[in-house]
Amino acid sequence: MRTQVVLSDYDDPTLIDNLRLNIDLAFPGPGGAPTRARLSACGHSWGDASTIPSLLSCGTIPAATPRHFSRILLADTLWYSAGHLLLLDSLNELLARTPTARVCIVAGFHSGRATPRSFLRKAGERGLVRRGRWQEVGTDGRRREWGWDLRRKEGDADREGEWEEVEDASERNKWVVEGELGWSDEALRGFEGQS
Repeated sequence: MRTQVVLSDYDDPTLIDNLRLNIDLAFPGPGGAPTRARLSACGHSWGDASTIPSLLSCGTIPAATPRHFSRILLADTLWYSAGHLLLLDSLNELLARTPTARVCIVAGFHSGRATPRSFLRKAGERGLVRRGRWQEVGTDGRRREWGWDLRRKEGDADREGEWEEVEDASERNKWVVEGELGWSDEALRGFEGQS
C-alpha cells in the first residue's frame, strides 16, 4: 500500500487552499502527479471532534484504514501552551492505537523551553510518552542533548520539572528540539480493554 500524507492546518479555507497550492508548486507538472496523488490538505481545529471524520477521510486515504494515522508530525505547534490540551485531544483521536504509532515533534523555543516541557508533561498524563533520543538541533546543524542548559530554580530541588534557562532568547531561538512520542504500555493495555 502506498503511503498517504495529509497536510493540515487550522480549519480555514484560505489556509487549506494555500496548502493545496503549495503541494502543486512543490510537485509541478506531469512528473509530480504521482506524488500529488498521495498528498492531500484538510482543515482541522484542535480538539474539534466534528472535523476529525473529514480529516480521516481526506483525499485518497482508504475508508477502511484502521484507527487512524501511524505517524503524525507536529511542526512548530507547541509554542501556544493554551492549546496543548486541545492538541492532545486531537492526537488521542487521530493517532493509531498501536505500539509503533508515533507523534514526531519539531518544536522551536521562541516561547522558551518550558513550553514544550509543559506539553510533554501533559502528554505523559494522557499516555503519550517520549520514545527514543530527544535532541536539540541548531540552525548551523549542530546537535546537542535536549535540555542541556537547564538548572533547577533555587528552592525547587524537590519539584520535578521546575527549571530555569541559562541561555538568552537570541541564542535559544537558533535551536529546535526533535523527538518522538508513542503510547505508553499502560495506555495500550487500556485500549485493549476498550475493544
